[in-house]
Amino acid sequence: MHKKKDNILDFDASTPEEAIAAMVDRADQLKIQSDALGSLLFESHPLYLGRGSNEVIRIQGYILASLEKHGLHLKTLPIALEALESSMSAYLVAAAAKAIRGLRRKSPQLVPYLLAGIDNIYYRDDTVTFNHYAPKWPLEHPTTALREIMLTIQWLGNNARKAIPRLEFLSVNSEINKDNRQLILETIEQIQKDKSQLESCCDLLLETPIKVARSSHRKMKTLQIQDQEGNLLKFGEFFRDKPTVLVFFYTRCENHNKCSLTINKLGKLQKLLDCSGLKERVKTAAMSYDPVFDTPERLKLYALKRHVHFDDTNRIFRMVEKNSMPMMLQYFNSAVNYVGNLINKHQIELYVLDEFGKPIKSLVRLQWEPEDIINVLSEHLLRKPRSHSTWGHTLRKIGSTLRNTIVPILIAFFPKCPLCWAAYMSIFGITGISAIPYSPWILPLLCIFLVINLWFIWRRARIRKNWLAFGLAVVGTMLLIIFGSVLMLEPFMIMGLILLITAALFNSLSLNVLNILKSWLVPRFSKT
Repeated sequence: MHKKKDNILDFDASTPEEAIAAMVDRADQLKIQSDALGSLLFESHPLYLGRGSNEVIRIQGYILASLEKHGLHLKTLPIALEALESSMSAYLVAAAAKAIRGLRRKSPQLVPYLLAGIDNIYYRDDTVTFNHYAPKWPLEHPTTALREIMLTIQWLGNNARKAIPRLEFLSVNSEINKDNRQLILETIEQIQKDKSQLESCCDLLLETPIKVARSSHRKMKTLQIQDQEGNLLKFGEFFRDKPTVLVFFYTRCENHNKCSLTINKLGKLQKLLDCSGLKERVKTAAMSYDPVFDTPERLKLYALKRHVHFDDTNRIFRMVEKNSMPMMLQYFNSAVNYVGNLINKHQIELYVLDEFGKPIKSLVRLQWEPEDIINVLSEHLLRKPRSHSTWGHTLRKIGSTLRNTIVPILIAFFPKCPLCWAAYMSIFGITGISAIPYSPWILPLLCIFLVINLWFIWRRARIRKNWLAFGLAVVGTMLLIIFGSVLMLEPFMIMGLILLITAALFNSLSLNVLNILKSWLVPRFSKT
């Protein structure tokens, strides 16, 4: 006999799924807030412990679908987006599409996830219902995952305009039946008819913030791990000296949009690191959720088939000590649940660790792209401190600012010819410093400074794979030396000064700011 639990806070592994569904049905009567309902969706909730995968899908799907009525909070939104982007279950995809309609705001950012949901259930769509938790045939108010996705796209209206080309392609596909084709055409028509104002693409925050448990780092460093060759070592022996990209997975995962795709992307990331010149500065690693089943031989074969390469700084691991896996999961705040040794639910997880083995960035639940990780690593390598000294880190940041911004500007205003020197001295004459004579060594010294400045900007551009500042600096330098110092043409000298100052300012900007500027400027210049 199960003890009846009326309080949502009491739900755990012993709570019958029917009792959870009854609570969802009576949420209004019980005055349960939508954020409390949403809190039951997280994999780490104790109610999922020991349940089978299908039972977890039923519970999560029923709760998700109810959020269309009760409201979907932004903190729960990534769970709905994950279901659309990665789930193979028509029930869960349909529920996620319904939940999206519980948002207070519409956003174009939702469109790619809805289109991904179509891809995931294209050959797996099925008739489902959310009218009752345990429905009986004939179904009351039946629906399908594709239908729910189309209803959500219609709900987005003008904000889903980018979906039209894909929907038009689907509407002429011979594999689409007559009813679905008609539904797709109606959706296109609804989008075109809607003239409502578009939401700003930056209004909806879709990133999952980093959330790492503060367990003892000293204990983590002593945990024993085993790599794909069977070598035993401590966690702290590998995760040190260089930043590391760490992903979680397991070989028995049946969802190819999660573990298999994660390891495939890890292989692509390794190639990008090589092409970006970061291979020697970064480590990569993967950790199995399933250390009992995933032997070193199985791990190695699984990764090699997905184009991952191995060496001293690129490995794949499993935990070997009893009870060490829970400590690892707690350290990274991993959302994963087990039925014995079997995983019943997990999310996509990638962490960037610093050279001390501490997480500094997490990309969880939603899909990540290797190019994004390159940007994260480049930013970290540019600003990483060599110690934990706050004063040292502050002084390095000040030095970096001086080098990247102020020094180039000083070079830009350095007198470049006898005429420039005379002009400078005429200004300084007011303060009595005009006695300093111009010397022939000024011009060679200037050229040396300009070359050093170009080298600093080139080095930063090579790491960030953004050559705008370097290009501006090259042009500015040529104008100053050729047209300024040699031909003494004042307009070109002024233009060179402006380009050098602009290059210095661009060189000091973060990569994220540069990408925003690029996304804003390119469309405008392409039109002209």
